[in-house]
Amino acid sequence: EEEAPRAPRVGRRVRVYWPAERRWFRGVVVSSSAADGQTVRYDDGETQRHLLEAEDWEWDYIDAQPAAQPTAPLAANRALA
Repeated sequence: EEEAPRAPRVGRRVRVYWPAERRWFRGVVVSSSAADGQTVRYDDGETQRHLLEAEDWEWDYIDAQPAAQPTAPLAANRALA
């Protein structure tokens, strides 16, 4: 499985784990800066700024499991912070 790099590029699809909801959510990175983090526009229409380097996230692939399925966060991504 491919490891996520430190910061996803604009235009790439990602899945971000929201611990409070215990769910992964899919979206696309619409902006990114080292100082301000990344802005993700989620498939449900919400837009949120994140510092993804400090959060659990992964690339979103067509054949990936549905984002709404509760799964354990990827500990490897936290180690990158």
